[in-house]
Amino acid sequence: MSEILKKLQESAQNAINSTTKDEAVKHLANAFTFFSLEVQKLNTAHQRLQDRFESVSMKLKSTEDILNQKVSDLSAVTAYLNNLIKNTSQGIIFIDKDLVVTTYNTEAFKILGTDPKKVLFNNYQDNFEDDFFGFSMKDAFKFKSSKNINYIRKKTDSEFKDIEISSSYISDSAEEHQGLIILLNDITKMQKLKIQASRNDKMKEIGEITSSIVNEMKNPLSMIRGYASLLGKNLVNNKNLENMTIYILDGIKSIERVVNNVSEYAKPIKIDAFTFNIKDSLKEIIKTFKKDDSFSKNINIDFHYSDEIINIFGDKNLIKNAISKILINSYQAIEDYGNISISLMKNNDLCIITISDDGAGIEDHNIEKIFSLFFTTKSKAGGLGLCEANKIISSHFGSIEVKSVLNKGTIFNINLPIKN
Repeated sequence: MSEILKKLQESAQNAINSTTKDEAVKHLANAFTFFSLEVQKLNTAHQRLQDRFESVSMKLKSTEDILNQKVSDLSAVTAYLNNLIKNTSQGIIFIDKDLVVTTYNTEAFKILGTDPKKVLFNNYQDNFEDDFFGFSMKDAFKFKSSKNINYIRKKTDSEFKDIEISSSYISDSAEEHQGLIILLNDITKMQKLKIQASRNDKMKEIGEITSSIVNEMKNPLSMIRGYASLLGKNLVNNKNLENMTIYILDGIKSIERVVNNVSEYAKPIKIDAFTFNIKDSLKEIIKTFKKDDSFSKNINIDFHYSDEIINIFGDKNLIKNAISKILINSYQAIEDYGNISISLMKNNDLCIITISDDGAGIEDHNIEKIFSLFFTTKSKAGGLGLCEANKIISSHFGSIEVKSVLNKGTIFNINLPIKN
């Protein structure tokens, strides 16, 4: 460009220095010729640049469209995966190599109860102990390994939950994506069903065994009673020996009473089912207890219920009998003064009757034993009450759940299906 300017300046200077008009015009013509040639070159270069720009622009547009499509596809996949993670029935937690929790789905929140706002994108140790999930988190990251399946019991929302934990360390990916993935399953309901099934199987087995024992005992007891009666008649003149036969007969009567109770327990329950208002039945039970002088007047009973009518299908007398036996247990758990609370509620197709007391409570290792035949911690109880109550409720496809704190009280939840 500087060469062109130089030639133009020379031509212009020659035109100025010209002595004649024709000579000046000639030099100016040369200048315009140089200028035209250069303009033409510039136009050609500009056109090439324009063509190049349009070509590059088209390629950029095509690349932009491809990138936009990829971003759209990635967003769709991300949304799909997030939706899967959010709505899966398993709790999912991902902890990256810096111990920062980057994934914490809705189900994990439901199971653990810890607010996602506190957990997400914060250090694991800010919200959980090192061995919260049954293994050392520090060791898992140190050795890049974890326990495949583990079971823990944690107290959340004032109740214990049984949680199945699966964990796996991810190390075969980009460094920024390495970390530990934890899968959580709430198996509390499954465990309760297993316990209920085990309890029912045990009751069935005990029923069969006791039925056989009762049949074997009846004949020998009848023989002992008969011989003791005959012996007593022959000893009328010897009061001391006669009294001994009376003691023998009294002992036999006690044994026969136990045998008869066991015999009744071993028999299959015959259900005379019809639809009835469970609220009215509970009121009848409470009224009977309050009128019975054998129960302490220092123990107060409260009944809480809504105006909703709850009708259930079952044997009214049997269900009242089962509830009464649990209520008797609550009375016996309170020594002098105390309170018993009964509540009734409906949850979908389930009727829930809750009986709670502020009595002595039950030790943890005895919780499951209380439904066993003859098990009792009370000196004046036969150990059949709760066992029979559980048999009746189970025969109606219901269940009994027990929660207790020693020296604070016990809660019985009786769950009965409403529909046939």
